[in-house]
Amino acid sequence: MLELQAIEQHLPQHLRQQFMSMPHHGPLLRDLQDLNASFIPVLDFLCSYKTEFGVMLQRMIEAYNIILLMQFEGFYKNDNAKSREYEDKLIQLSRDREGVLYQKHEFDT
Repeated sequence: MLELQAIEQHLPQHLRQQFMSMPHHGPLLRDLQDLNASFIPVLDFLCSYKTEFGVMLQRMIEAYNIILLMQFEGFYKNDNAKSREYEDKLIQLSRDREGVLYQKHEFDT
């Protein structure tokens, strides 16, 4: 089961640092932790009444936490892929420019 009080701990280290450095993620994470903490008494009550209900609710809570983490991880990977693609294009354009400048220099001499 997930540790719901520190959901960011389930991200890989490099993603966790990126996640925590973004300004809007602090309040989002705090709200998510408050929501998770508010379910703990409900889970305890349901487990004492009917264990299956408690386990079902626990899985539902874990599911929306996992969805949030997967959304961020997907965004991070997509953003990194786009950054790499742009960097590769810039490098190629720089090489093309150098080639054109070299050819121009050859024509001038």
